[in-house]
Amino acid sequence: MLFAIGVWLSGCGTSRVVTDADPAANFSKYHTFKFTDTDDDKAGMNPLYHSSLIDNSIHSQIAIELEKRGFEEVKRNPDLLFMYHTYTEKKQSSSNNYYPMMYGGWGWRYYPYGMAMSPYPYGYWNGYNRTYTEGTLLIDAIDAGTNQVVWRGSVSDAIDEPKDLSKKAMKAVSVIFSRFPVKSMSAESQSKVLAKKK
Repeated sequence: MLFAIGVWLSGCGTSRVVTDADPAANFSKYHTFKFTDTDDDKAGMNPLYHSSLIDNSIHSQIAIELEKRGFEEVKRNPDLLFMYHTYTEKKQSSSNNYYPMMYGGWGWRYYPYGMAMSPYPYGYWNGYNRTYTEGTLLIDAIDAGTNQVVWRGSVSDAIDEPKDLSKKAMKAVSVIFSRFPVKSMSAESQSKVLAKKK
């Protein structure tokens, strides 16, 4: 039972966003939500990647995204439960590139022994390995009545710089919720919902 969010948006490639929903779930019947305890995260307790500031940013942005979709946060008897956690792991990327010389890389190669001329590609190879940290924020939405996960979203990416992770976490939440089965309401509808709450 997880509300997990794959989070850190940075630069060693394109963010990987994955979502899945229970095809039998009727999302039109869900109107309220509540946060439940998060799992122990696997960020290695590294203070660069794990802090109350980041947790608060994730928590607040999830609530914002749900309220945009007409959900109300309640303390008792919610329709949906949400729980999230983050983790990081070391990854390695490699590149092995062939760079042709001159124009296009194909031409006549000269062999000094036998004075043979043969059409072979010529150029040079250049490769490298790079170790980086990949972060993932995972989100599960749980039907409070059946205790079953009805939706899951995650986003993963490299963490080039640990600074500004709170902002990146908030952006990651928004990216995940862009694929949530319940779409965001118009600004006018959101204003009406807020007016009713007041």
